[in-house]
Amino acid sequence: LITYMLAILLTEQTKKEVRALMPAACMYIYISDEIQSLSSPPSPGEEEIPPTQGASGYVLHDPNVLEALDSHMEDSDAFFPVSFKKDGTPRAGAPVLTQEEFRALLSRVQEWIGKLCREIAGGDIRIRPVKHGSAIACQYCPYSGICRFDPKRPENRYDCIPKQRESDAHRELSDSIKEEK
Repeated sequence: LITYMLAILLTEQTKKEVRALMPAACMYIYISDEIQSLSSPPSPGEEEIPPTQGASGYVLHDPNVLEALDSHMEDSDAFFPVSFKKDGTPRAGAPVLTQEEFRALLSRVQEWIGKLCREIAGGDIRIRPVKHGSAIACQYCPYSGICRFDPKRPENRYDCIPKQRESDAHRELSDSIKEEK
């Protein structure tokens, strides 16, 4: 998801007379093929969207952006990933990033993509599907029939992404911002 955002930002930067862009949010929104029938519209305060089908990702920590993205900030929302305190500020642990943190995240992704490109250009074309907890990229890959990846073979290994708490991810981004200064 962030790779797509980075591609758009870099493409727009190459155009003349384009001001610097800053993402307002980067969210994955689950869309189900399941059709639900309701006998009547949900009443106010009733969950309209199951929490597992809400959005996940990051939102820019900017009051104007937050209000534009969620005009009902005072209400709890199963869809929008940020919940708010009575004073309108995001609750602790909300998935919000400052502009600096968003830039640091985009920079880290750009570095990672560059590393992968250099590896491929250098001849390293090993199959390395990503594994995060119990989720494996192979589950969604349409090429499994021709891939020949077999985790039982010693030369085939997953590229494991360790689970990380939100607070640790924020700390890493803050540390990388400090290193740049």
